[in-house]
Amino acid sequence: MQSQGADDERTIALQHENLQLRLRVAELERRLVRLGSEADIALAESYAVRQALLLEAERIAHVGTWIWDVRSNDVIWSDELYRILGYDPIVDKASADAFFAAVHPEDRDRVAAASAKTIGSGVSQQIDYRVQHSDGSVRYVSMDGALLLDDDGEVVRAVGTVRDVTSEREAREASRREAAMRELAEEAAHVGWLHHEVGTNEVSLSDALQRRFGLGKSAGVEELLARVVAPEAQQVLELWQPTRDMQPMQFCVRFAQDELGYVYVMPRAVMNDDVAVAVVAVVIDVSERVMLERQLQQTQKMTALGELAASVAHDINNTLMVIMCAAECLEVASTEAEEVSDIKRATESAAGLTRRLLLFSRQSALDPRSVDVGETLAETLVLVRRTIGDIVTVEEKLADAPPVHVDPVQLQQIVLNLALNARDAMPRGGTLRIACRAVWVDEARAAASDVEPGEYVEISVADTGLGIDAATQARMFEPFFTTKEPGRGTGLGLSTVFGAVKQAKGFIEFSSELGSGTTFRVLLPAHRELSVAGVVAPAAERPTERRRVLLVEDQPAVARALALMLGELGHQVVTHERPLAAVESWRRDGPFDLLVTDFMMPEMNGLSLAETLRREAPQLPVLMLSGLGFRPEQVAHLSGVVTLQKPFGVAQLGGAIERLLRGHSSPRNPM
Repeated sequence: MQSQGADDERTIALQHENLQLRLRVAELERRLVRLGSEADIALAESYAVRQALLLEAERIAHVGTWIWDVRSNDVIWSDELYRILGYDPIVDKASADAFFAAVHPEDRDRVAAASAKTIGSGVSQQIDYRVQHSDGSVRYVSMDGALLLDDDGEVVRAVGTVRDVTSEREAREASRREAAMRELAEEAAHVGWLHHEVGTNEVSLSDALQRRFGLGKSAGVEELLARVVAPEAQQVLELWQPTRDMQPMQFCVRFAQDELGYVYVMPRAVMNDDVAVAVVAVVIDVSERVMLERQLQQTQKMTALGELAASVAHDINNTLMVIMCAAECLEVASTEAEEVSDIKRATESAAGLTRRLLLFSRQSALDPRSVDVGETLAETLVLVRRTIGDIVTVEEKLADAPPVHVDPVQLQQIVLNLALNARDAMPRGGTLRIACRAVWVDEARAAASDVEPGEYVEISVADTGLGIDAATQARMFEPFFTTKEPGRGTGLGLSTVFGAVKQAKGFIEFSSELGSGTTFRVLLPAHRELSVAGVVAPAAERPTERRRVLLVEDQPAVARALALMLGELGHQVVTHERPLAAVESWRRDGPFDLLVTDFMMPEMNGLSLAETLRREAPQLPVLMLSGLGFRPEQVAHLSGVVTLQKPFGVAQLGGAIERLLRGHSSPRNPM
């Protein structure tokens, strides 16, 4: 009985323990269920966070993703890819057809071919193309992908990304345009920059400087210094000291193709704790400015020389006026006719020299007339031989040729300028050949030079010198262009020749060979119908009635000579050396039939004097005299004015007065 009771107790205890175990298991199960739910929730929450972060990252990076099941043709797009393609995730279903429909029509075949190639080869590739957004804009994208294969190596799925690169492309394009504009601005302004690294002594050049100097992007200091024309290289090296107070500098350099020029450099040191680590400099090509400054200086010098030449010519002409008058008086009274003729010829020759001075100074108008080319060249050759020296042999061949219509002094200048150029081309001596002949210019040759066909006189100037290279030939008629060193030439010689020939309605040709010499051919139209200059004009007829002449000349000797000439012509002369005194005489002793006045005088010039007197006598004939000559615009506003350049003889004076009075209807004053 006791044993049975003990068993019952043990059974009850085991049942109780079993119950407790079940309760604990249930509790554990409840706890496990609770823990599982919490893990699921946490896992779900973590997935949602990651998904949101991924979508946000795609949006920020403008990268959309896609998955394409090749076998089922199902396609999945991310939200960002929908936005890139311009589709609505709710309305538009992702598909391969929809994907290709968004591709720009011009790029569609290329994208399709790339996709087919990728599937066929199993090798993915990156491709850039355009898509048409639903808002009408065109966007640029870059697509990349990868292929997923099964155990047999077959493509089962393709995944990839589509990145919107429109902003990047626009930024690159804007940067490219900015760089291009900056480059154009640098080219237009002739500006470049360089960066000198002090430690390595390397120099980086901007694109503009690279092209200008014909160098690469990087160059050594020694390589750049080699481009500085000696002796300035050492000076530049001394000035190029990397310090805070680096100063601008200008010097002569040799650009690409050995072209000489000038640069203005503005350097600035880059400091690090008071130590210069680099130098950045703006480099400006100032070659054009320097040349313009030199041309301006040359022009100013030429202007000053012209003014000096005009002043000298004016004074000489007044002196020659007195000599001419005295010679003509001697010619009447003296038995030594030959000696007097020599004086007159010398005076006329000196007058020709002063005319050259006045043409050089542009104080005298051209006097084109019919000119015997042979005689003019013969006179010019005397001056040529005297000018070019003994080192050059001068040969001449002056054939008979018809006259040409040109200013004789200008013709002499043409030949002399060409002769001087020929001399400079023969520094060690040679032969200069000057010739003239009559030629016929046909229509083809005339059209090439924009002149009329017909008979011309060809004046050739040939040398056996160095010849002219092609680059110089292209520019040699440009004003101020010269191949000579500074101070050795103005660059005006050939441009003056070209202008003078064109003014005479002719043209100029040349041929040259390096090492074998140059030939210039000046062709001027023939004028056979015109009489040849140089024929002595007949003496003026003495007027049948005397005229009262008011003579105004500020040079006493010239005034006496003119009064003597006018008296020789039979006129009654009242002479004054001051214009204001002449005005008083007009009002006191007038009227007069004729005013003969010098142009340049103190108190008032001849034009002002004539205008003053014409207020009282509007029809007063005026003979205007000048030692400088006249330009047409100086007297164009006054009618009834004849001009005469000093020096002149009695015949020329009488002829001028007769022409003036024949063209006037004012009554003569009885005397």
